[in-house]
Amino acid sequence: MERSPGKLFVLDTNVILHDSESLSSFEDNDIVIPIEVISELDKFKKGSDSINFNAREAIRSIEKLPIELLYDGGAPLGEGLGKIRIVVGYPFHENVKKIFSPKETDHLILNAAYNLSISEEITKKGIKVILVSKDGNLRLKAGALGIAAEDYKNDFVPNANSFYSKAQKVLLLDEEITNLYSEGKIKLKSKENLYENEFIFLESAGKSALACFKKKEINLVTKGNSKPMGIAPRNAEQIFTMSALLDPNISFVTLVGKAGTGKTLLAAAVGLQLLREGKASQVYFTRDIIGLSNKDIGYLPGDAKEKLSPYMRGIYDNVALLKSIGQNKDIIERFEKEETFVMEPLTFIRGRSIPKAYFIVDEAQNLTPKDAKAIITRAGEDTKIIFMGDVTQIDTPYLDQNSNGLSYVISKFKGQSIYAHVALMKGERSYLAELASDLL
Repeated sequence: MERSPGKLFVLDTNVILHDSESLSSFEDNDIVIPIEVISELDKFKKGSDSINFNAREAIRSIEKLPIELLYDGGAPLGEGLGKIRIVVGYPFHENVKKIFSPKETDHLILNAAYNLSISEEITKKGIKVILVSKDGNLRLKAGALGIAAEDYKNDFVPNANSFYSKAQKVLLLDEEITNLYSEGKIKLKSKENLYENEFIFLESAGKSALACFKKKEINLVTKGNSKPMGIAPRNAEQIFTMSALLDPNISFVTLVGKAGTGKTLLAAAVGLQLLREGKASQVYFTRDIIGLSNKDIGYLPGDAKEKLSPYMRGIYDNVALLKSIGQNKDIIERFEKEETFVMEPLTFIRGRSIPKAYFIVDEAQNLTPKDAKAIITRAGEDTKIIFMGDVTQIDTPYLDQNSNGLSYVISKFKGQSIYAHVALMKGERSYLAELASDLL
């Protein structure tokens, strides 16, 4: 059977910076990298952030290929994959020049894609040229030239919106809910499509309950008497959250919700309580540092702690609140002094093994899927990892609700026995804060 013409993918720099393994993600189709992309990767090769790591990894991978083939016909990427080649020296086409300036690197990449799309070699074979970019603006510009363009879809999460909606409601009979309260768990008789450790609202004609689906049974979830570090849950979703965080059989928890829903306070309170009880050896609180106006922390005055303070302010405020309760101040300050309670940016945490720790990752919506994988795979024995975030507050330009690390891990872990997910919907910071979140 004759092979179909296939596709030729032209990669933008941000695709490789997003995922260094993207070169192996286009099946048996060929890949083209404009020389301008190589130049841009060179600018990112120094540093400790994920984009720097990805730049270095990609350069190493390309460098291993036969250089004479890279610039002439393409070098094979491996079994079942296409070829990759680097293109150089396309003159800036008059049709491109009519719309775009040749002084911008993005436009040079567009020019390479355009020249390929009209080349006799490509058109004769019926090959479709597609520009792949994480930059929506560049994809729109490609449309002005008639170039097909698409987002990088290898880690795209379909239907991610479902992860950020309220827990589902399951209807039962009055007697079933009565039995649940008396027995603590019941068999599910209805045909609801529930996944392992899913938190649900139960309702009957005259009764209601909170529950979690475990091992094909409905388990009652109650507020209980536990008040870690003096903090008690205020609503149903916070009760679900506390249940997931305190469950020793759950190693990975994702918490999503807008500001003021209690994610940070509850996660910190449980972590410190576990540290207090000797059930965790360390509590880490970390987040990726996203600088304002593309400035890194070097632009801020002071030592490292002072530079990081504006970025870590959210956890500092919650810890200050915990310190104001009972005898917590002395306990928490002792943990800080002993460095068993550590608040650091993710850059400082990368590369460590994390045994018997309680590891909170805030603003996880700003991670790439590869970042998320790198963090979770560092988990040692008896470590619990909590990812928290709000996908309406993504601060990185090339991520969205369907491609960020938080959505990605939820989609992959859903249904696993050691994983639980809670979407917190109700703000508890204040009536004003809740109203502003809804109205503005």
